[in-house]
Amino acid sequence: FLMEKGASVNAKDAVPPSLPNEKPGQPSTPLIDACKAGDGGLAAGVTPLTAVVDALLARGAEVRGPVPEGHASPLIRFLSQGRLRCASKLLAAGAEPTADASGKNALHHLWSYVFGSAAKSSMAILAKDMAVKLLTSPAWGTRLMSEFTQDRPGVTPLHSLVQAFASQTYSLAGQDQITDMCARAASLLELLRLVPPSVCFSKWVQPPEGHETWSTPPPSPLSLLCCKEFFEHCQD
Repeated sequence: FLMEKGASVNAKDAVPPSLPNEKPGQPSTPLIDACKAGDGGLAAGVTPLTAVVDALLARGAEVRGPVPEGHASPLIRFLSQGRLRCASKLLAAGAEPTADASGKNALHHLWSYVFGSAAKSSMAILAKDMAVKLLTSPAWGTRLMSEFTQDRPGVTPLHSLVQAFASQTYSLAGQDQITDMCARAASLLELLRLVPPSVCFSKWVQPPEGHETWSTPPPSPLSLLCCKEFFEHCQD
C-alpha cells in the first residue's frame, strides 16, 4: 500500500543514537531491512520474504548500492541465512556476487548448500544452479574463483568447494547413502570442470605474514580429497 502511494523503495533511514554520546546508526534501505528480518515476521507468516523481495524489486529497489559499513550486502546476507530463493532473485536483478564486509563472495557461501543437503534436494539443486551460472559467467567466473576470504586463512572458493564436499560425513550402511555420495562426487567433478581455465588451482590460499608459523596450516584441496576414501564406492 505504501509503495502504491509513492513511498520510495530506496529511501535510507538513519537510526538515531539511543544515548547522548553514541554515534547514529548506519543508514538502511527497505531491502536491507528485509534481509535483517531474518526469522522474524516477514519470514514466518504474514508475508513470505520472497514476496517482499519481489515487490521491492518490481518497484526498482537498488541491488548494487553501497551497504552500511561493516555489514554484508543483501545478497550475501540472504546466502548466509540460507534464503537461496531470495538470493537468486537479487542475482537475476543484477546484484554483484563479490565479497564485502562478510569476507566471502557468493561462491564461498553456495558450496555449503550444494553439499550440505541430499544431492537431489531442492536446496542443493538451486544452489548448484546458481553456482554454475556464476562459474560460467564471463564477468564473474574467474574473478570470484580468484578471490580470497578476508579472514584467516584467506582461501579462494576452490578450497571452500572441496572443503564443503570433504566435510560431509557419509554413512555407507545402505544403497541410498552410496547413491547420494556418488551423486555428490559427480557434482564436485562437474563443478571443478566448469572452473574457468584462467583460474590457477595452485593459488588457493593467500599466505599472510608469518603463515609458516601457523601451528595448523590449512590443508590443500588435493589433501582434503586424498585424506579420505571418498570415491571408493563410486567406481564404474
